[in-house]
Amino acid sequence: MTNVSRREKGMGERIAWGEELKVGVHIIDEEHRRLVGMINRLDEANRGKECLEEILNELEDYINKHFVVEEEMMTVYDFPEAQSHFKAHHDFRKRIHSLRESFKDGELDLPKSLMDFLVNWLKSHILGTDRVLAEFLQEKGMP
Repeated sequence: MTNVSRREKGMGERIAWGEELKVGVHIIDEEHRRLVGMINRLDEANRGKECLEEILNELEDYINKHFVVEEEMMTVYDFPEAQSHFKAHHDFRKRIHSLRESFKDGELDLPKSLMDFLVNWLKSHILGTDRVLAEFLQEKGMP
């Protein structure tokens, strides 16, 4: 079980970085730790539109950079499940972009919608798909 707890007074969920979120590949763990920090910043933000938009832009940029790193590792090490992992990344990028655009257009309550999506994705992708990738990379000798 992950260390993800519902905030009592805030919106969405808050994620505590810990051993249970680590996949065992240092570079991926460091990037996930930074991603969790950004998600928590988004959750703790003042809810002012400019502040939220800035964090969301930073989050979208960082996710794209992180996915490139993972995808390069999958290609270099010939990860057998690379295509499905690439698709999951593509779908995630599209969803984040769509949420950001809807927020800019004033169509949704971004913090709640985004936090729910990010926490659910974190649980399923990092704790599932990325763990499979990490085990594969460790077998190939990646620290």
